[in-house]
Amino acid sequence: MNKRFPLIRVSWSVLLVTIMYALPVRADVTEDQFDFEKLEDGTWSIRVRPDIFPSGEVIIPAYHEGIPVTTIADQGFNGQGLMTRVEIPETVTKLGEESFSWCPRLKCVNMPKSVAQIGRFCFSACQVLEEINIPEGVTQLEEYTFEGCTALKRIELPESLSQLGSHCFDGCEALANITLPSSLTNVKDMCFHG
Repeated sequence: MNKRFPLIRVSWSVLLVTIMYALPVRADVTEDQFDFEKLEDGTWSIRVRPDIFPSGEVIIPAYHEGIPVTTIADQGFNGQGLMTRVEIPETVTKLGEESFSWCPRLKCVNMPKSVAQIGRFCFSACQVLEEINIPEGVTQLEEYTFEGCTALKRIELPESLSQLGSHCFDGCEALANITLPSSLTNVKDMCFHG
């Protein structure tokens, strides 16, 4: 009889963790949960603090101390395992390297038309990301941008796009159909590998 108790405790633990991950939650992320860095042009770069793990929907603030947030820092939201949706404000023009990589529950990204630069590995290993629109004005997708996004089914590429980096869509198994813009002149090695 004593041998059943650990099994029951483990079962309840598994059930609790399963419920926790299954529930959609809106993250009430406040400004003090971010780190801001002043850039040379006087605007802000933003990243989530290392001790904060937002869950559900995360809305990135457009301003800090009245000054625009223009950049998502390199690795700014990297590895956020509970985040499911991100709203990026119209003030942001650059997504840094690995800024949203390894976010295994990230399914939806609202990327504004203002974004002109998307860094290497930006969305790599976001296994449940299903679709994304790349704004007009982005001229290149760097290497490994969507590498390992196994659920990515649809992507809208802008007419401004001229280059796709190596391994950009490597491992995107669900991406069955993609329309390449006429402006595209350079597709690097192994862009669609896997």
